[in-house]
Amino acid sequence: MNTEELKNMIQLYFDGELEKNKEPLLFTSLSQDAEARDYFKSMNLLRNTVKGTEEEFPQELEERIFYSLKKEEVKNKSSFFNLPITRIISYSIAVILIIINIYLIGQIDSYSDKVSAVQTVVQNQNQMIELLFNSLPATEVKAVKTNNHVVIEEVEMKMLTFIALVFLFIAGCKSSTDKQETPVSPGSFNKEDYKIEVDEMPMPIGGILAIQDKVVYPEEAKNKKIEGKVFVLAFVDEKGDVVNAEVIKSANPILDSAAVKAVRQVKFEPGKHEGKKVKVQVTVPIVFKLR
Repeated sequence: MNTEELKNMIQLYFDGELEKNKEPLLFTSLSQDAEARDYFKSMNLLRNTVKGTEEEFPQELEERIFYSLKKEEVKNKSSFFNLPITRIISYSIAVILIIINIYLIGQIDSYSDKVSAVQTVVQNQNQMIELLFNSLPATEVKAVKTNNHVVIEEVEMKMLTFIALVFLFIAGCKSSTDKQETPVSPGSFNKEDYKIEVDEMPMPIGGILAIQDKVVYPEEAKNKKIEGKVFVLAFVDEKGDVVNAEVIKSANPILDSAAVKAVRQVKFEPGKHEGKKVKVQVTVPIVFKLR
């Protein structure tokens, strides 16, 4: 997919017209196209800035303006209309400007707070965009009727096949033991130590199929016919262990819990930056869907 096609998809995404099943393809393609990624950031910043600065003319201010003009008219009824039209207009404009200035002075602190809030939101959303760009290929989870496990189907089948072959070969050279989920001890985990952008992102040993063996579609979710897409942020250390995981985009608390539990048990090939193994944040998107 070329850059122009990606830009068209980005415009549809921000207009709310992009089909849901095309969102994973959009984010996967953005991670490979720097120009389109910059365009996405610009559109996101523009949308948030416009939303954060939209203000309607206060009804209260309009009422005060007309009330002041009417009061002045009654007070000076006998002499006001005898003044030249230019002076009447000048007085009216002066009164309106004074009232507006008084109102705006009172709103300065509030406006400053709104600007700070907008900046914070933009920073948080930019960080979220970076995390989504560094995510694994989007996957789809479907419940299997014969047991409680799930099947993960790769949207990009060519990429899935390549990753699976490479990491199955690596996994065959090692003993295959499931990682036990262990709580992170206080003080041993610092989110700031984990990079967002690196030369080589962590990849699950065994490919995307490695996650398949760990994910269980909750019975409660199946009974209640709950579906959705969960984005899990995994913190992978230099050894390829997931030391912590958290949901950055929720679908449902029941599905969130199952997704986090599965990701924490996956063993990764460590990420690399400038030739060295480093701690990395990687996003794992999982779609739960009932057949």
